[in-house]
Amino acid sequence: MIQAFKNFWRHGFDFKGRATRAEYWWMALWGVIFGLTGFLILVLGVFGVIFGEGLIMPLNPFYANLPMIIIIMLILGLVIFIPGIALTVRRLRDAGLKTWVIWVLVVLYFVLPNPTTHANAGITLLMFLERLVALIIFICTVLETDQLKNLKWVGREEMNVTGPTESNPSANELTDTEVNVEILQPKNYDEK
Repeated sequence: MIQAFKNFWRHGFDFKGRATRAEYWWMALWGVIFGLTGFLILVLGVFGVIFGEGLIMPLNPFYANLPMIIIIMLILGLVIFIPGIALTVRRLRDAGLKTWVIWVLVVLYFVLPNPTTHANAGITLLMFLERLVALIIFICTVLETDQLKNLKWVGREEMNVTGPTESNPSANELTDTEVNVEILQPKNYDEK
């Protein structure tokens, strides 16, 4: 759990790597812990404002500093926003999706209207699509590494890396999906 927290900040702007399921979901747990803590502090501050200073003395620090608490929570939310997107992109790549599919999902998630912010019945289809995209992202974050890589159109295709063999004696006769690779072994300097 601690290592996932460190990796989150270390790779906060890395959109090209991969993130394991454990790394992603441990950070989700950290998000829940910090989110509930911040929400509790905010509720205590609002509770102190509503019921006044004299009634609830233990809440004085919360309600007296309520504007500062709100500002700090907004700043922390903005600081976590980009690393959170980077972690999600890395997790979706680890599940096996192509880069363009990942970015379509992420952009749609943020562009489509959220049902909690819009009450207009005319955009029900868009709200359904937003929830569908969120569900697809959730399912992809739960899948094992490279689970989707062989899906047609959306899966990340790995190149077949082979060298010359008896059935393929000439490196010049390789197909477009094969690459001739020589594996270099480290030298053992103890041998004479």
